[in-house]
Amino acid sequence: MRQFYKIARTKGLLAFMVLLITLSVQKSWGQTLFQQNFSLGANPALYVHPSDPDKLTAISASAVALTRTVGGDGLKYTRVTTGTGTFSRISNFSPTPTAMQYEFDLNITASSTATNVAQFKVGDGFSNANTPELNSATYSRFGIDFLSTNQYKLRDQVSGALSGLLSGSTHITWVMNNTGAAYYYKDPNGSNESVANDKMDVWVGLTKVFDDATVTTATQNLKQLKFVFNSGTGSIAIDNMLIKVPVPTITCPIAQNITQNVDASECSRYVTTLPAFSPTVSNSACTPVTWYNDYNGTANANDIYPVGLTTIDWVITDGCGNVSHCYWTVTIKDNELPTFDLIVDQTRPTDVNTCTYSAVGAEFDATAYDNCNLLSNTAMLTGVTTGGPFATLNGVVFNKGITTVTWTATDDGAPANVNTYSFDVTVNDGQKPQFTTCPSSGSRNTNAGLCTWVSPNNNLDAPATDNCGVVSSNTYLLSGVTAGTGTTLNGVIFNKGITHVKWTATDPSGNSDTCSFNITVNDNQAPVITTCPISQTKNANGPGCKYTSTTGEFDPTGVSDNCTYTQTYSLNGGTPVAAATL
Repeated sequence: MRQFYKIARTKGLLAFMVLLITLSVQKSWGQTLFQQNFSLGANPALYVHPSDPDKLTAISASAVALTRTVGGDGLKYTRVTTGTGTFSRISNFSPTPTAMQYEFDLNITASSTATNVAQFKVGDGFSNANTPELNSATYSRFGIDFLSTNQYKLRDQVSGALSGLLSGSTHITWVMNNTGAAYYYKDPNGSNESVANDKMDVWVGLTKVFDDATVTTATQNLKQLKFVFNSGTGSIAIDNMLIKVPVPTITCPIAQNITQNVDASECSRYVTTLPAFSPTVSNSACTPVTWYNDYNGTANANDIYPVGLTTIDWVITDGCGNVSHCYWTVTIKDNELPTFDLIVDQTRPTDVNTCTYSAVGAEFDATAYDNCNLLSNTAMLTGVTTGGPFATLNGVVFNKGITTVTWTATDDGAPANVNTYSFDVTVNDGQKPQFTTCPSSGSRNTNAGLCTWVSPNNNLDAPATDNCGVVSSNTYLLSGVTAGTGTTLNGVIFNKGITHVKWTATDPSGNSDTCSFNITVNDNQAPVITTCPISQTKNANGPGCKYTSTTGEFDPTGVSDNCTYTQTYSLNGGTPVAAATL
């Protein structure tokens, strides 16, 4: 995976995958030529120096009736009836500007109506004398008219145009242009504004009162300044003076909308389609104008970008040190699903003496991978076994039958990328039922008066158990002198002789076991002769001095046996003969 070493400026994540490039411009102040807020103390001399760039070269008042003071409202001139008050800066601005933005706070108290009581001037060849400057030395100027009851107006001293009625304190922004072309600047509202060549704009607060007013002497330089208060009755206070070269106006390229995904198997995108950054620069009097982006420090923003929102700050700098900014935001989305090390369907036998299988180690754990960051990887079980989510299946007990294992991997995308993978775990029961008792072979005697033996109880039964708890069948089969089948030998009649007994126990999975033994039934009952002939004497009835029995007169009668019997006789004495009947 690509190693990513950039320090990204991540602002957030978007719900849809886009590479979004937006542009904006941030206002920056231009180069300051002069700045004074009259905060050093009450003595006007503290603000006068022949070469200090942030001090005036003269602050003057020519009569007792006109005073100059420094206080909470800045440098203040108060005129009762006569006198002239001035301040000037005749050390040249450096560098010499061709455009100027002159700002200050103005606070006026007017006691009488008077025209053109004071003038603000910018030009060249001025002096520190407490007198007005010639128009030929003046590049641009505007004046002040007093009205009674503390009201006043600004005057365009070239055309005679007047502003609207003003009173009290306000902020003045005076922009003049000697660049040879239209000049663009940020107005007090923060909007783009322009002033034509050799024209001036004057703003009171957020309102433009003079628009493209003609300057006094277009061939003059913008090097020095002067203020003159020499008419009317009232006071004029000036504070927070700021003279600067307005920052060049930067127009960023039009917005781009580019949609891209992460590179394959990466958590980033090597972007190659960003356009060259080429801002439109106006007022580039301070050359050269250069730019770079803060992402890779070059003029080309094509590079490797991480997933998420990255802000690129384009920094534009002119030769005077003025800085502007354009911002691009680049969003890369992770659209790749997590992947798995695949596990095929698995088959396991039940654990010994149980009807389940316990997973061992990580045998059923599906390892997941992601090109970015994997938040979770969990398993759910369905089928004969249910449960989850599990971070590992180690030790999880699987029931006999088929269990489906579904692993779900989720990454940290926005929205998250989710992938699933499933396989089956089949647990088979391969264990035979077990007989708890298998009777031993034995002998039995026939029941009284019978040639058989009847099992009086279930002592010859062979009970069985199974690891899955169920023996689906347990039957016997008799062979030998007795035949038959069934589920209990209680009451079964055994014939005389040897009977082979075979018990077979079978579980639902088809596993079976047998238990065999022999039962021998013996006839231990003697035949019974109920009538036995008595001893008799007979006369010879045939030749040879013999007696021949012809009627079975000497045979026993009333012979019985529980089984079968045979009857024989034997003669002892003078007639040694053996036969079945006499």
